[in-house]
Amino acid sequence: MPRARLTETSVLRLKCKPKPYRVYDYGSDAIRGLEVLVQPSGTRTYRVTTKSGTKKVGRVGELTLAEARAKALELQRGAAQSVTKATFSEALEAWKKFQVTTHERVSAEATDRFVRFNCAHLLDKQLSEITEHQLRSLLEAKVEAGRKAAGNRLYAHLRTFFKWARKRKYIATDPMLDIDKPWQGKAARQGRKRDWFRGEAAEAVIRALWSNADRLGGDKGIFLKLLVLTCKRSNAVASMRWEHIDASYYWTPPEGSANKRNNPIPLPRLARRILNPRKWQGPVVPNVGIPGNITRYLKDVPDDFFLHSIRHIAATKLPELGVNPWISRWILDHTTFEDVHELYYMHGDYKADVAEALERWAAWIEGLIAPDEGVALLR
Repeated sequence: MPRARLTETSVLRLKCKPKPYRVYDYGSDAIRGLEVLVQPSGTRTYRVTTKSGTKKVGRVGELTLAEARAKALELQRGAAQSVTKATFSEALEAWKKFQVTTHERVSAEATDRFVRFNCAHLLDKQLSEITEHQLRSLLEAKVEAGRKAAGNRLYAHLRTFFKWARKRKYIATDPMLDIDKPWQGKAARQGRKRDWFRGEAAEAVIRALWSNADRLGGDKGIFLKLLVLTCKRSNAVASMRWEHIDASYYWTPPEGSANKRNNPIPLPRLARRILNPRKWQGPVVPNVGIPGNITRYLKDVPDDFFLHSIRHIAATKLPELGVNPWISRWILDHTTFEDVHELYYMHGDYKADVAEALERWAAWIEGLIAPDEGVALLR
């Protein structure tokens, strides 16, 4: 950005351009963060960057430069003193409530558990006292321990959380602002570079997952089987509650975010057989814990396996089973936001078509893990 030694005269002579631009105050008597925003219309406005965001100081001409500098300094000092005294744990609880209140996100509870588990030693600290060095060390430790994907996931959650905390005045400055992603290796979801997303290799993964589910048993085993049969995201399945499933086994999960939808689906008959002995109240799989941690217990799966890859396999296989692309995208909770017709005008639930598609998917899975293959279908 351009910088200049601003004077009472020079700010009035800043030329208008076709697009808005900013000129920062510079010099020994300057206030760091003070700028003049020049609009194409000729309007010139003093603004200042504070620890809680950019604030308007006043119009050039209505305030002298000296008055603008004094007011900017006052705004900066006020922002620094306005933070609340809350612990990391208290702020996390407020963040979770904010997510649930605004969007009823099924991921809010899972995100809260994940962050608390990985930041346990910081929970009782005052949020404003947590430093960039502490957070950087925490993320680097995850990578050094071999938990690269977990390190990147924690990084993403902390970036979002601390950005929200700064806006809500829990902190004056964002300690995550200058921290880079801890692991810059292969992207976790580059499906085109994984040969086991399709063909016989994908079938082997499904068999291995079902075998692992039988071996693990309990809620973890049922969670894995539901993950395979519903093609939903892991946090949606982990957050499944009986209140969201009607007597016909039609599952209506809470809505997700704008780009991570949670469309309702009829559970296929195989899923119903798995759930039949369960209680019709509360969480369906209450003891599953953090979904991503299940991968450490799995055997005979590729070294780079991750739970979300089940959805990649489904996205590849469903068209091969003759499922209409629109129905496949509904099942996988995908949408194209450029498609105005789909986003704003189509309000059906495709219940019959989705049910038929999921029965095809379940029948294909049942064929892979039939008892004559040496793997018990249900236990």
